[in-house]
Amino acid sequence: MTVMRRAAFVGVAVSLLAPGLARADARKACVEAADHGQDLRDKGKLTEAKQAFVSCARDECPSMVSRQCVTWLSEVEREIPTVNIRARDAQNRDLVDVNVIVDDVLKTSTLDGRPMQVDPGVHKFRYSHQGDADVEQQLVIRSGEKDRLLDVRFGAAKTPVAASSTPVPEAPLSSPPPSTEEKPGFHFPVFAGVMLGVGIASFAGMGVLIGTTASDVNTMRATCAGSCKQSDVDWANTRIILANVAMGVGIAGVGLSMLSLIIANVGGHPTAKTGWQVQVGPGAVGLSRAF
Repeated sequence: MTVMRRAAFVGVAVSLLAPGLARADARKACVEAADHGQDLRDKGKLTEAKQAFVSCARDECPSMVSRQCVTWLSEVEREIPTVNIRARDAQNRDLVDVNVIVDDVLKTSTLDGRPMQVDPGVHKFRYSHQGDADVEQQLVIRSGEKDRLLDVRFGAAKTPVAASSTPVPEAPLSSPPPSTEEKPGFHFPVFAGVMLGVGIASFAGMGVLIGTTASDVNTMRATCAGSCKQSDVDWANTRIILANVAMGVGIAGVGLSMLSLIIANVGGHPTAKTGWQVQVGPGAVGLSRAF
């Protein structure tokens, strides 16, 4: 509610005090409780705001104030978050006599399974149980969050140790033996060699095609420019296309060769049980990962 609306509400409510001077103090208290509850709600102190709205929602309050406080009370109850605390010991047994302290304020000393209302925000929860060290939690409680389970464990499970009359000598400390494993050297896989060969052959073929085509084109320009046979022109164009294809194959071959070298020499020795292996099969050449 804005400041103007709140002022209007207070003004109308105060005007209701005049008819009954005998009950003026009670009516004034209702109006003040309604105004105070709104201040608390705006500050996020929802549990205190709830108590204020309960006070001004009584039948003794002016009807207008009472009806409005009932509405506000319903809204605040929906916004107040609740937590449900479960405490257990080292043997996983439920504990009842546990002090729950929220922001240095004791909220309860008995856990009965019922939810606890907490204002939204950041809170420090501290739990204490006789004979155990305190447990602390810092939690962000969100507005409208209901029945959030807080699981608390006291103590630590201890592993029983069998008694023995003969002391067991401790093993002498010794440094681990030096590693005899040799560092892997550079590995040149078969696939990389094949792809590099394909790339070089493709570039060589491209050079031959470009050279012969350029020679034939120069000859046609000198002898029959504008009247050369169409078949000769088509053959020259075909070789230009083949040269472009050869260039693409050459680039792909060299690129795959470099990629294969990187994979084979990064991450361990190629003879290890895990790594990349060359697979050559009917109609396919490629890499596979051995596990």
